[in-house]
Amino acid sequence: GGGHHCLLGGSPSDFLVTSTLASQSPPAVGRAAGLRLAHHLKIERPLLPPNAVSYVSLGDGSVNNAHFLSAVNMAEYMQHRGFQCPVVFGISDNGLCISLRGHEWLNRFVQQRLGMPVFHADGNSLASVYAASRDATRHARRRGGPAAIVFGGLRRRFGHAATDRQDAYL
Repeated sequence: GGGHHCLLGGSPSDFLVTSTLASQSPPAVGRAAGLRLAHHLKIERPLLPPNAVSYVSLGDGSVNNAHFLSAVNMAEYMQHRGFQCPVVFGISDNGLCISLRGHEWLNRFVQQRLGMPVFHADGNSLASVYAASRDATRHARRRGGPAAIVFGGLRRRFGHAATDRQDAYL
């Protein structure tokens, strides 16, 4: 179906939304908050189990987007206030923000701006991706708070869209 960019797996009780853009980040935070709120309010037969985790993916250039920044701010603010928000932000780092070089901005960004745990994975190693995803999800589930995973070392063979400068990816 639509919106399944870089998506692997998922059981019937998983709700995975992925996008290279940041637009799906605020709904992912809202979904995470709703997961625990439904349990707290004793909603009968909620859509997802109370220990579910909301996951959203985006590209490295999207960390500069207001949608992502607002979502991160809300998730971290909820944690600060003692509300549970089990969300995992998966950030694909290919060093290119559309067809412009990222100049290592993502590394600096996550070190300086994210107050949540950040897990790192070699995006070319299934074992590394699995381990980082397991650890980030475990954190979000157990602590009821946000986490991020940076999938590094990724390379694109073609542009993000037909309007990209294709030669920037070679």
